[in-house]
Amino acid sequence: MPLVPVVVVVVVVVVHCCVLIQEQMTGAEYNDKSDVWSVGCILYELSALRPPFHADSHLALVKNITSGHLQRIPARYSDDLFALISALLQVDVSGC
Repeated sequence: MPLVPVVVVVVVVVVHCCVLIQEQMTGAEYNDKSDVWSVGCILYELSALRPPFHADSHLALVKNITSGHLQRIPARYSDDLFALISALLQVDVSGC
């Protein structure tokens, strides 16, 4: 039973960090695209057991996200799942 609160806390932290970065990059307000981005972050982390993007600084994190490169999730998951996650984590860098 004690595991449930831990899982909830982890999900909230992942959503907060991913949404914050996406909105900071584009200077946009929170909207439905933020929710789509968050779902992509959550699905990626649930399957890969690590966040989709990592860096030692904010600037490096923005560069990682805008590079368009997403490391594939483990091979035990289908190409269709990876394609879905990739689609959810698409970034429009024109506004960056």
